[in-house]
Amino acid sequence: MTDQLILDLVDKGLETNSVSLYISYDHRFGVPSSGKGVGLGAFTNSTSLILATVESLYTEITDRYTGIRRVNICFGRLRPEGFEQMDLFTNQKERTREKNMQRAILEIRHRYGANAVMRGCNLLDCSNYRERNGVISSPYR
Repeated sequence: MTDQLILDLVDKGLETNSVSLYISYDHRFGVPSSGKGVGLGAFTNSTSLILATVESLYTEITDRYTGIRRVNICFGRLRPEGFEQMDLFTNQKERTREKNMQRAILEIRHRYGANAVMRGCNLLDCSNYRERNGVISSPYR
């Protein structure tokens, strides 16, 4: 889900500096829902930075022993992609490589459909990624 949202950001030319995650559990367990939002520090649409943030939020707020019913991911404080503040700690070659990869993935998905490029874990039997792409109207068709 996060990959798809990040690619939507790149496709629309947007950046975010806030990520929120909300987990709702199966009502039979009586566990209250959990959620949290964090700031990214700077505006970005970097896959590696946003995925790492969402994964750390997930491990922090999720009860691993309870069945999950719903997962909501939200990017806040969107703005048009534009100027980027350079710093000494970011590898600009890696950042440029990631941007080019995002654009290539978007081009492939626009040409061949949303299921043309996906992560390996989406090919597992328990994944509903391919079916969900068939149900949800996608800009990649």
